[in-house]
Amino acid sequence: MRKVTYYLGLALLLIGSSLTVYFAFQTSLILRGDWGCAGIPQGYNELLLLILINIGLALTGSLILRYPGFEATLTRKWPLSEFKRLIAAMVLTGGTVYAEPSTHKYAVRYYGKDLVLHEIFCSLLKRVYGIEVKPAQWRMNNSYMTQVYRRELVEDLLALSPTYTCRGNGFSSGVPAPSAAFLLEAREPVIREAVRLAISSTGYLGYSVEARFNGGERYVLRPVFTFGHLSPPSLLAEYQQVLRRIGIETSMVFNGRFEKKGFLRSKSWRTLEALEKLGGFIPGVKIGSGNFRGVERNHMLDALLMAYRNGSYSFNSRWEAAEAIRSRIYSLRNLRSRFKPSADSSAFPPHQEG
Repeated sequence: MRKVTYYLGLALLLIGSSLTVYFAFQTSLILRGDWGCAGIPQGYNELLLLILINIGLALTGSLILRYPGFEATLTRKWPLSEFKRLIAAMVLTGGTVYAEPSTHKYAVRYYGKDLVLHEIFCSLLKRVYGIEVKPAQWRMNNSYMTQVYRRELVEDLLALSPTYTCRGNGFSSGVPAPSAAFLLEAREPVIREAVRLAISSTGYLGYSVEARFNGGERYVLRPVFTFGHLSPPSLLAEYQQVLRRIGIETSMVFNGRFEKKGFLRSKSWRTLEALEKLGGFIPGVKIGSGNFRGVERNHMLDALLMAYRNGSYSFNSRWEAAEAIRSRIYSLRNLRSRFKPSADSSAFPPHQEG
């Protein structure tokens, strides 16, 4: 389905652009001729209408292609080892690996509420290992799980990271910590796709409204990007290096409720520009909870970038800031039918899971 969407966007862009040029040329021929009357020449209004229609088609196609899907990545002629890094990145941020050699039990599980990520995970497994698998849906929490029993897959994943769980208490006393060092050894195109998959799984993008005093009380809208929640310091340090490779600077924030566990955070507008350059989140991935539940993460990215580039991120009140970002999301992707704000219009937790 997403492959069809990609080609649809490409077709709309090419057809709309080419027909716009063609009809503009025809219009110029009419205007150069002898009108022979005081009125508008015959066919002039029709050509203008066709030009506007085809400009609309071209713009629609460009919007579809702005945040690319994952289909093109699957067709790249990379070594299989690079695709294995992508699988490992997905499992590291949203799955588990189980190995019990004494009983010959090996399993990999991938979890999440976004079906599109499970479809990508299944496509990668088929591309690398020839495994045909489908995600199973959990009706209790409207989530999915993709489960694979394959020793080769488990051994390949454990060769990249000693473990894929962050449940250990500080990872002391010889307990290994998960590692993302395998991404630092990858080429930049692989890193970019791995980061898109990882942040689409467990990354969060939202905003905070902070008071500023500069010639009177003002409130400033600031973006909030977080990643790697409840990860140990060693893993966070590796995540930091990976994100820095694609132009995203972050700082570590530790949660007092969990010993030696934290996450990465950035409140810079440059981070949003880097995310846009990266290609945004995987199309179709939605915010999973909170006031913007059900809104695509790329819609939030677009709304915040629009506010920044228009210079409209300073407000007289928190309520005004909240309403401004809402209205942008409403109009940006025609989301009124799918987005229902909660009664508390001013509360937007900056660290809320998305």
